[in-house]
Amino acid sequence: MQRLSRNTDLLLKVQGLGEYHSAVQLSRKFEAKADDGSSGAVALLGRLSDELKEKAELFRQAAKDYTATDDAIAQDLMRGEG
Repeated sequence: MQRLSRNTDLLLKVQGLGEYHSAVQLSRKFEAKADDGSSGAVALLGRLSDELKEKAELFRQAAKDYTATDDAIAQDLMRGEG
């Protein structure tokens, strides 16, 4: 996702379709779709990246919580054995 986010500028400059008028127009349409405010590809990729970062943080926090719970259970068991 980070690589895609870094390369969004490539979506804003479409090359390689040729120099004919129709090719230039098509390039501009692709560029406009990529940079179409909140519904363009650049904005959507940004929101996806933010969402994935948020999910990753939730998973990291859950892992910490599971570890803490596991440690607490282990300590309780150790006290019960003595």
